[in-house]
Amino acid sequence: MFDESNTNYFNTLPLTPEIVRLIATDASGLTDTIRIPVHLGEAPAFQCEVCVSNSVASLHPLTDMQQLWFGTASDAHDSLDQQYCEYELAPIPPQSVFDARWVLYDTAQGQTFGLNGTTVDIRQTVEAGIPWQIKFQPGNENGGAGSLYPVNICWRPSCVDSANLPKSMQGGHFYLRDPQSPNEFSINMNNGLGPIDQSLYTLIKVGSDSDCLSINNQELLTAQIVFEPAN
Repeated sequence: MFDESNTNYFNTLPLTPEIVRLIATDASGLTDTIRIPVHLGEAPAFQCEVCVSNSVASLHPLTDMQQLWFGTASDAHDSLDQQYCEYELAPIPPQSVFDARWVLYDTAQGQTFGLNGTTVDIRQTVEAGIPWQIKFQPGNENGGAGSLYPVNICWRPSCVDSANLPKSMQGGHFYLRDPQSPNEFSINMNNGLGPIDQSLYTLIKVGSDSDCLSINNQELLTAQIVFEPAN
């Protein structure tokens, strides 16, 4: 258990990670230790998970997946908030490698920052237009980018149910949209309703509480989640 009760902890930059140690022992008694740094953060007012994955192919039999988290907190900023475990990732790998990340969005400027994203993006709670920008690339099986479409973006509708949102956000809805052309897809993430070009995109129900947008448009490399408050 970790307890960062020291009030000065989150004022120290960069934050010092705690270390989780896993010790594995094989049948002959040989041991090895894996050290995993864990950054501890404060709890945001609201947080949900989105999973982005590519498809399999003959030379690529396993699915690659990246788990991303988005949410809101009244003291969050448009830049990196280390108190919410937001950290700049390494530069985006070559197109032949699967990658998915948030690209931090500058609300005031209406464009993304030059930061290399993060797997956690906590936005400030505002009355309208909270954007989260996903950037992804599918990887490939034979050296050419684009061979592992469709790319799936999956989420739990119950997580974005208005009844489960903070009081200031209740009645509003989250939409998964094409950033350039909302007519391509603009899906209410709670009920699955909204326009969608079915020649390029498919909304799939997985189990009792998981929806996935299957993307066959190989020209699309970004998607955006936008919160719209109740009128």
